[in-house]
Amino acid sequence: MKRLSLLEQAARLRDQAHLSLRVAAGLSLKADRDVFTKYAEELRAEATELERQAAAECPPRPAEPSGNATKHASESKKGRGGSNDPEPQN
Repeated sequence: MKRLSLLEQAARLRDQAHLSLRVAAGLSLKADRDVFTKYAEELRAEATELERQAAAECPPRPAEPSGNATKHASESKKGRGGSNDPEPQN
């Protein structure tokens, strides 16, 4: 649950950074644009840190094994009296 909260916070920060850049684009003075651009960079850095924290708290699950492992296991049974072998005849 905490991971989702961190990711939600990061998404909000990225939205605010995007808005800050839009505001900066509409300003005529370079000094004013620079203030908003710097603010956007700080917000993005904070969002990146929150995403890193979320990933550290809940690492991704390992990949599921492919169907090949099951296939090989069933093939090896065939040669050792598995259910697919015919009944021995005496």
